[in-house]
Amino acid sequence: MQLQIFDAFKSQNPELFDVVFEIEGKKVYAHKFPLSIISTTFESMLSDRWISKNNAIKIESHKYDDFKEFLKFLYSGECQLSDENIITMIDIAEFYQVNSFKKYCGEYLSKITLNIENIIQITEASHKYSMLQMKKPIQGFLIKNFKTFVKSDEFLNANEFIIKQFVKMEPNNDIKTGGIFQAVYELAKNQANMKNESDDENLNDPIKAEITPFLQLIKFIVKITNSDGNSICGNLQNKSAIDIIETLKNRESNNSYHKSIFWKTECKKPSTPCPLKQRDDVKWYLFYFPSGAIGVLNSSEINQNTYLLAEMVAETDFKITQKCKIEIE
Repeated sequence: MQLQIFDAFKSQNPELFDVVFEIEGKKVYAHKFPLSIISTTFESMLSDRWISKNNAIKIESHKYDDFKEFLKFLYSGECQLSDENIITMIDIAEFYQVNSFKKYCGEYLSKITLNIENIIQITEASHKYSMLQMKKPIQGFLIKNFKTFVKSDEFLNANEFIIKQFVKMEPNNDIKTGGIFQAVYELAKNQANMKNESDDENLNDPIKAEITPFLQLIKFIVKITNSDGNSICGNLQNKSAIDIIETLKNRESNNSYHKSIFWKTECKKPSTPCPLKQRDDVKWYLFYFPSGAIGVLNSSEINQNTYLLAEMVAETDFKITQKCKIEIE
């Protein structure tokens, strides 16, 4: 019976149907009852008023071929998907609230070959339509093609949403936080250049304006490693501290004892309020000494005058040794 119903749909004989859609000047015939059961959008569309089968319902939001393929799926459980129409078909599935069709499209999308040309469109669609199965393939592509992607026109001209998704990527062995920051800086520089209509060569302020919305999303990981090879890590968003730690890379600590360690710097403790509050379940903190040095302190030694920079989490059983190194990952 299902095959016969599908054959009837393929015939498009007006005598066999009770509803007609008109798209791009062409007509597609269908049945009200099954469409209303499958889709709440169709149910609302077809039940709000009595519609004669001679009165066509105009569809202006989708193309004829795409809409007909959608109806074909509703009648048979299959339709023709392609790399060119897949995003449109997902949009149709979402609009008409047909979860089985959305799942069908999602399975196709998860097998699509990602490339520089389509990665942004697929990232946007995956977020917009909650295609969670695409998160891992997208991140895998960005990790593998990081250097090429960040130099591409697609990235350098990307919108704010795409950049925010990019900077939210977790740093790893292949992509360091510094690399993410540098890529976003180059993008901000490119967009500031395009918007700068004057002859002023000083683009510092325009670049700052472009990059500021993304800085708080970039996860700068500060890592301290002792002489045993054990480490503690923390999230750091203080730009001044990040710059200072970059200069301390591979430099051994100046002094240490079992509850603290520090590196001498020329900086001064910020005048702004301390960004963190001490928590009982955190054992180590990165902080500013009153002298401006940067160091790590056991939470038992913290007092109200301690300027905390980041909570530090031990990867293994961490203890302070005579020689420790600090770096930004």
